[in-house]
Amino acid sequence: MSGSGKRAQARPYTPMKGGISNVWFDRFKISNDCPEHLESIDVMCQVLTDLINDEVKSGIKKNRILIGFIAIPGTEQVPRKITTGGMT
Repeated sequence: MSGSGKRAQARPYTPMKGGISNVWFDRFKISNDCPEHLESIDVMCQVLTDLINDEVKSGIKKNRILIGFIAIPGTEQVPRKITTGGMT
């Protein structure tokens, strides 16, 4: 698995009062009733899309690629955006 071990980049994380954390996307707060931080989710999805495309270019079939995802309240859009968002 050439893509295994890909980690989130260090970024300011709002729930930690702007402290630096390795997270894939920012959140306004940890809550089910909070809107998602779409700009950071878009960036994350592009990074993951590029990673998938690199794997496909190296010869791995799309149906053999798996992205692990831990469900966190308020992150319902992430898997849907990755699977429908522009992968070529």
